[in-house]
Amino acid sequence: MTDGAGVGPDPESERIRDEASGWVARMQNEPSPEVRADLEAWLAADPRHRQVYDRISRRFEGAAILRTSAKHAVQRTRTNRWPLAALAAAAALAFVLMPLAWNEQLDSPSDRPKDAVASQQAVTAVASRRGEIRTVNLADGSRVTLDTDSVIAVELGAAERRITLRSGRARFSVAHDRRPFTVTAAGGAVIARGTEFDVMLDADGRVRVVLLSGSVDVVPPASGQSAGAVATRRLAAGEEAIYARGAVSVSHTTGADGASWPQGIADFERITLAELVARANRYANRPIVIAEPEIGQLTLSGRFRINDPDRLAANAVSLLNLKVDEEPARLVIRRN
Repeated sequence: MTDGAGVGPDPESERIRDEASGWVARMQNEPSPEVRADLEAWLAADPRHRQVYDRISRRFEGAAILRTSAKHAVQRTRTNRWPLAALAAAAALAFVLMPLAWNEQLDSPSDRPKDAVASQQAVTAVASRRGEIRTVNLADGSRVTLDTDSVIAVELGAAERRITLRSGRARFSVAHDRRPFTVTAAGGAVIARGTEFDVMLDADGRVRVVLLSGSVDVVPPASGQSAGAVATRRLAAGEEAIYARGAVSVSHTTGADGASWPQGIADFERITLAELVARANRYANRPIVIAEPEIGQLTLSGRFRINDPDRLAANAVSLLNLKVDEEPARLVIRRN
């Protein structure tokens, strides 16, 4: 609970709030049955999940109603000539309350002082669907491109711009601003001002940072033994960092996926068919299956449209002299 002294919510509350905000954002985009099933699993995992999800959903719907009400107020003013002051008050009310749809805490607004609610920075969740590569423009002029099935939480404050990568991968094209631009993922952080870089969060909790231009500082999360002694690493263009708790390694980028993934294109040099299929299946509603394990160890090189699994499978089997059988629920690659 937030009190009048300005003490913020505990990390677990923050995590549940941000995850719930991400799910609400996903459900606005005609989610697939798989996404709906994932949501139900998340809701069932902890009673607090449904509590917070329902509360954010209600506030989001309330904000939509306020936007509609403000629009109708404009229309009524044109016909009924409402006083200008009344119209301004209605529009101002909608503008103030809409960000609160994303500013959820585990405690309810009635449990907190009024000034604590007003002083909190609005957090906006943005998500991409499976198979979608989505670009959004932020209010500060920065641009974020989300890879398939990714979620971020955006908080643009007076002193800092903070983005939290909850899942997946994102490219950040950062506008110059006096405020630092920080991307957090898995307990670590990437700090930039005006630059372009990718951040990817793996399922095992590792984070990969690839710098395309400018410079960034990478701060890995502290381990229990090395808290307070974590070394910040500065990247130069063309370098990548991989970090986990308490450690970070820096090398020249391998070029895997390259600079073109926001266009759905990736360049590979001697990648195994199994790995190529695994990457393509991140975008697939109808997955690709390799019928025989030894086929998966064949290698190939080239440029592939990674977000079009059907086309990728056709190109791969052509290069390797294999065949693909189309089934209703999957594509099967097998020998000729």
